[in-house]
Amino acid sequence: MEGNAPDLSTVTILFVDDEDNILRSLRRELADSEAEIFLAGSAEEGLKLLERERVDIVVSDYRMPVMNGIEFLGLVRKRYPGVYRVMLSGFMEQHIVLKALSSGVASVSIPKPWEGEKLQEEIRHLTRTRRLLKSPEILNVVNAIEDLPTLPDVYREFARAVEADSSCEELSRIISRDIATTTRILHVASSAYYRVDSKSLSLEKALMHIGINGIRDMLLFASLLEHGNRSSTQSEQLARIASHSFTVNCAIGELHRLKFGKPLPEAYGSVGLTHDIGKVIMLGSLPERFDAVIAQMHDQPDADFHQSELSLGFAGSTHVEIGAFFLDLWGLPEVSVTTSLYHHGSEACNASFLDILDLCRTAHLLDDYLEGSTDTEENELPSFLAGFEEQGIINLIAGLKQLQESQGVS
Repeated sequence: MEGNAPDLSTVTILFVDDEDNILRSLRRELADSEAEIFLAGSAEEGLKLLERERVDIVVSDYRMPVMNGIEFLGLVRKRYPGVYRVMLSGFMEQHIVLKALSSGVASVSIPKPWEGEKLQEEIRHLTRTRRLLKSPEILNVVNAIEDLPTLPDVYREFARAVEADSSCEELSRIISRDIATTTRILHVASSAYYRVDSKSLSLEKALMHIGINGIRDMLLFASLLEHGNRSSTQSEQLARIASHSFTVNCAIGELHRLKFGKPLPEAYGSVGLTHDIGKVIMLGSLPERFDAVIAQMHDQPDADFHQSELSLGFAGSTHVEIGAFFLDLWGLPEVSVTTSLYHHGSEACNASFLDILDLCRTAHLLDDYLEGSTDTEENELPSFLAGFEEQGIINLIAGLKQLQESQGVS
């Protein structure tokens, strides 16, 4: 393994699978990791073990008799919310995986069978991330927040309805209780980017076009926009963060289609929306720190927000760690936590998410480019977009500009 990878000597992992050969394989895979390994041949055995042992990570197969993986991990989430939950699944079970990730029952999935050192890489990544999010730097900042942001009731109800396979009509009814969020969702759905006919626009159509994960994270995002009192200057900054997040999210999806020739997987459909959520939390809960970073940016015009945080001595507790901490606390998928934590660049990221992180960084640069550009000729496209189909990028830029204009940002 790579030299800078953390050891697993303080980590306890519980593997749950009804196939003995899989459990033996799992033990072999992590034989040299120094992690403490527990094995359980059924969900019931796993629950009994959790009652008597401290466990950091639970890795469960989906297909098991009596109680399947979703049911088991759902009980783990309820009884032991601090335990990190991973699902093993076969290729034919991807729709099950999407449901588990969307509902928060599992935060990440590992395909069966896995290749080479894939499992070790995944576990090491999870361990590294958990340690970063429990460092003294981030915990000191979080503990200093008097009014911690929490998941809104409408978000919780929506997530429960998704887990219960509720209809679009029922999901729409839940959303409609939050007027501010409903307005934002319909506004975004009617933008030129999504191309939903405004004359026949409804929450049901927005759900179909934006997707359940996207709507779910818009519920979270919108509630945080309302958290805390702000000055007019801070409100302007918040509007820019919101516009940036929506632009990046839309750009990621289209860049993925252009690069790989297929739609972005639904499980990744809203990572752009939450990648900068640490800034939103700072504005609501740490406004003095946010203002200090903005002042530093004015003093050093060539430095971006993250670089300004580092120059002020906030390493280990910047907006990326703050955002990832709360996304992890709230049980959002690992890809959302990872994108928040590493979108400014890190070789420590899990290889599973490198493609989505590269697209997120490209979308970041694209939004910066749009903010500073005027009408651009085709032969003036920036170099970071090299490798993408040119006409597709031109169309994407036009669509993103219209999306920004619809949000009142130019």
